[in-house]
Amino acid sequence: MADRNPAQPPPLPKQPQLPVILVAGRGKRALSAVLDLTVILLLTMFLVTKIFWPKLYPEAGPSYVSWMKENQVIAEKWQENGQTFLPQYTNPPLAVQEGRAFGQALCGMIVWVYFFFSEVFMRGGSLGKSVFGFRVISLRHGGPPMPLEAGVRASIKASCFLFPPLVLVNFFVMMFHRQRQALHDMPAATLVVAAPAVLMVPKSRMNAD
Repeated sequence: MADRNPAQPPPLPKQPQLPVILVAGRGKRALSAVLDLTVILLLTMFLVTKIFWPKLYPEAGPSYVSWMKENQVIAEKWQENGQTFLPQYTNPPLAVQEGRAFGQALCGMIVWVYFFFSEVFMRGGSLGKSVFGFRVISLRHGGPPMPLEAGVRASIKASCFLFPPLVLVNFFVMMFHRQRQALHDMPAATLVVAAPAVLMVPKSRMNAD
């Protein structure tokens, strides 16, 4: 073997390279979210209609039924007259508005509890993610999200239910982001990947952080 030229600097030590991570696909991730949200909505509807409304808002249920029948009559007359503009539906009664606001707030709380505890105790998973083979990893340390990271993700998801337009914004951000990160992924520094992907971070980078 030829001697190395003394003027040539020694080679740099090799650092472990980040492996290629298979990011969760857009379509399956959307289906995963639909499955999770279906479970949440069914649970919310059961709690609201069977437990909380009868006790806290006893007039909400009957008022809602009467209000829907009234609007149904308006829609039928609108069709009979062949009108092209939208029918002028009546505003919901106060009892319905209060009950609906309570149900929306309860849904936001269930969203937070569901995603926080599932991602902490299922190591980045949830029912939908488990079915479609996904899990959440932290970009800081490569493992499942820590409680603080899971809390940030869950808080932003719950906010989307309190302000419904954020649901569409969050969806389109995920669809067009290069790494398919949604709004709840960015501040938490997390990524949804195909399980069982693991992010191997070089020790030199971890020490530098």
